[in-house]
Amino acid sequence: MKKIGVVALFFVSLMFVVPFVSAQTFLESVAKSADDFYDKIFEPFGQFLLGGKTVTGEIFFAKLLLFILLISVIWLVVGRFPLFSEKKKTGFVVAAIVAILSVRYISQDWLDTVILPYSVLGIAVTSILPFVIYFFLVKDLPTRSMRKIAWIFAFVVFVGLFIYRHSPASVSPFAVPGRTWAGGIDPTYVYLFTAVASLLMLWFDGTIQRALDKARYQDLIDIKKVERRAELVEDYDKVMDRFGKKVISKADANRLINSLKGRATAYGVDPNLFALVP
Repeated sequence: MKKIGVVALFFVSLMFVVPFVSAQTFLESVAKSADDFYDKIFEPFGQFLLGGKTVTGEIFFAKLLLFILLISVIWLVVGRFPLFSEKKKTGFVVAAIVAILSVRYISQDWLDTVILPYSVLGIAVTSILPFVIYFFLVKDLPTRSMRKIAWIFAFVVFVGLFIYRHSPASVSPFAVPGRTWAGGIDPTYVYLFTAVASLLMLWFDGTIQRALDKARYQDLIDIKKVERRAELVEDYDKVMDRFGKKVISKADANRLINSLKGRATAYGVDPNLFALVP
């Protein structure tokens, strides 16, 4: 019985292992085919298209993305010209030629210069996003004391991260590979800047809340203004309907319309919406 159990366990295990091995073999073959396609076709063609100086994978990838960005923007702009508005294929050829000429002869120094603003943008956005999310969580806390505790906690956490991760020998996040900058910027200063921002949020909590309350109050005022305008327009239509049916005279109608104009001025609604009966 024990042998039968061992044999059964072996076959059951085999049922699970064989598909896994087959899938692994299939994935390995797909990966190898993709690698061969990249090495033998895609990369040589890309280097021919984007220039002979595209020797490393990083430069090739950067030039390829820059080429896609340029051809998309240029094609969009070219399509607005009357000459190419009805000839989309010709416009695409022109956009492709301009994009190739723009990228093919660009040097690595200029490529690094072009990429730098995107690096700064990425660092800024990804660094500020957690702070913005935290701000929207804190601003809705019910009491000022809770908000102050939250901002103090954030300040302590970011200062702690800065002290823990800071190193005077850190290289700049904007440094070009293979080059060194004297006095490079330590990326951990992002923690310090965020800690300072948290301290400012703590200091100006009252001002921020008053500004938010004013914005909410202004939204309510705008909504109320729309409601009052709708009511005045409805009353004006009633006056004109009564005058059209000769229920009231012209003098009475204009007297009522002047009253509507006075109410409109008091409510901040344009009184010129209500014309007198000629």
